[in-house]
Amino acid sequence: MGFNNPSWTWSELEATLSGRGRDGRAPGSPSWNAGGDGPAWSRKRQPFEPEVSRTHGRVGYAELHCHSNFSFLDGASHPEELVTEAARLGLEALALTDHDGFYGIVRFAEAARSVGLPTVFGAEVALCSRLRRPGHSPNRGLRPSVGSHPHAGPSNHEQRLFRSEADTQTQVDTGRVPDSHAPDPHAEHLLLLADGPDGYARIARALSGGHLAGEKGAPQFTLADVSGTVGGHVWALTGCRKGSVPAALVAEGPAPAGRELARLIEAFGRDRVLVELWDHGDPLDTARNDALARLAHEHDVMCVATNNVHYATPTQRRLATALAAVRSRRSLAEIDPWLPAGAGAHLRSGAEQARRFARYPGVVERTVEIARAAAFDLSLVAPKLPPFPC
Repeated sequence: MGFNNPSWTWSELEATLSGRGRDGRAPGSPSWNAGGDGPAWSRKRQPFEPEVSRTHGRVGYAELHCHSNFSFLDGASHPEELVTEAARLGLEALALTDHDGFYGIVRFAEAARSVGLPTVFGAEVALCSRLRRPGHSPNRGLRPSVGSHPHAGPSNHEQRLFRSEADTQTQVDTGRVPDSHAPDPHAEHLLLLADGPDGYARIARALSGGHLAGEKGAPQFTLADVSGTVGGHVWALTGCRKGSVPAALVAEGPAPAGRELARLIEAFGRDRVLVELWDHGDPLDTARNDALARLAHEHDVMCVATNNVHYATPTQRRLATALAAVRSRRSLAEIDPWLPAGAGAHLRSGAEQARRFARYPGVVERTVEIARAAAFDLSLVAPKLPPFPC
């Protein structure tokens, strides 16, 4: 923008030209600032004003895997929007787990405090990967699992779920390089949840170390460094489809996935590793969750349900799709083969999660146990500064 133009941001200009206010809201609607927290913003961010009061759901559930728009071009919702929807749904607690940093936690904590929602703090770090990765879509060759018990051994039909096809191309990553413009950026994800203020401080130290070891947009995290820093003060979840355990399960089968799970247990301790199950409505989700639940049973670790949230409500799925296209520098038509079939990555109520995970007893209730142990108010770690003037 030229020197003679007002000091508006591009988002404010777009909102004004689209007939909305400079805060992005329609005229007459409640306003809260949608800007950033960086020094480039010249106006102080206004306090969050909750649009709803927190309710209590019929079934207790805490979402432990949730990305805001501080997971740049991956999450589609502001922290305040996530808190508002969590309060409306009656969640017991909400975790914010953005990629490789604690960028959105201040706004998240302030919004949650205003509605009385307990907060859990974490991050999803991208490790320097050692895994072979398929050159095609990650769920290639999966078959739906129907009627079998999740702890039963795999049938001959289920064996095909994990069989690598002969034409699948693989490669080995020895480090991480910026690949933000790939349609499906590659990384080995590890989800960490802080167990109280001490766990928060340790994750922050691990995040700082990874960013110092890498370069802009490509921090360098290793499992040894992260586990050595956080000690026994976090919970480590196996994560999304890019977690080492689910990725090995799909690409190579149960045995390699079991070895990856054993590696996490060795790094963090058996009582600190949680196998994450999620269901976005894909026909193959149950087959994958059955296999993950079986691995957890074999290795004597607990399972938890999440929804791997990337936007607050189903209506924001179109925004998430547009962000994916922008990230990969492709048109919506070009990015379409890499997109999920439906709007599944939104916040859900405890009752809905209980219905989806009825075949895995305890995985929904366990989220509340973890959240109650881990939740704390961010003010507990605020620096104790002297009063001004001294």
